[in-house]
Amino acid sequence: MSPDEAMKSVLERSAETALDFIDKRGHFLPFALGLDAESESYWIMAETSDAEAPYNPDEWAASIEAQVRNMIADGTLQVVAFAEDVMATFQEDGKRFQMRAVRIDVDHAEKAGQRAHLTFEIREAKAEPGQLFYMDLPSRFFGGP
Repeated sequence: MSPDEAMKSVLERSAETALDFIDKRGHFLPFALGLDAESESYWIMAETSDAEAPYNPDEWAASIEAQVRNMIADGTLQVVAFAEDVMATFQEDGKRFQMRAVRIDVDHAEKAGQRAHLTFEIREAKAEPGQLFYMDLPSRFFGGP
């Protein structure tokens, strides 16, 4: 699988999974999806030592990122998508507006990735996908520029 195909695969699977969770629960907790060189999937969730602790988005994101970076360092992952449920600010026709979105940071060992925001609206208790916006990835998982 080429880097572009691998990045498209994890982006699409992450978006579908996030929207499925939103359909069932109204939200989703951050997660990552990685693929190794043979396209084997790795679902990565936050690790916590206290199952009763309140949800802390920064701690969960840091836990996932640490696991991803360890899996990259040991050569397991070739591509990764990190998904979060966010309120994103967009600008269109000179007007700013906010919408809920699935933010997915996608990166590959051989090619710099992107950040994607998939907007959605809840209609009849279902998350209906809207527009997909791309921007530069603020920070790579695999290093490089």
